[in-house]
Amino acid sequence: MEYNWEEIKNNFKDNIYASYQIPDGVYVEDLEELLNCSVLNHCGCGCNQSNLELIYHLLKYQKELFDNDYKNYKKSQEKLIFYIKSHAEEVLQFIWYQLNELEILEHGGSIPGWLSDKGKHFFDLLEQYILAKENENN
Repeated sequence: MEYNWEEIKNNFKDNIYASYQIPDGVYVEDLEELLNCSVLNHCGCGCNQSNLELIYHLLKYQKELFDNDYKNYKKSQEKLIFYIKSHAEEVLQFIWYQLNELEILEHGGSIPGWLSDKGKHFFDLLEQYILAKENENN
């Protein structure tokens, strides 16, 4: 889906709780719902604010690295690793969201839910791969 990013920025400039009609005609309640459910295609369960904060920090570190021509890479990576370790619950939730979006997981009322049929096949192949790699290293 193509978004008019300038229009979206203007819509939420003064009020992140304003509703907005996305290109497919659906209205979102606020900027949080737009980012989580429309742009990222996440389900909306769980802690959406924490999810967005995690993504913000990950992208912020990446932007700082790029803007500085990857100078201080090691220091930036250490900062990012510290952030990730201190926000393990949010990182785990983001992983559940992504696995759900990839249809590896399914859920009813909350994440993480359970393995989908695709997820079961993926897990079997992944386990086969991991065990083969472990045997190579022994």
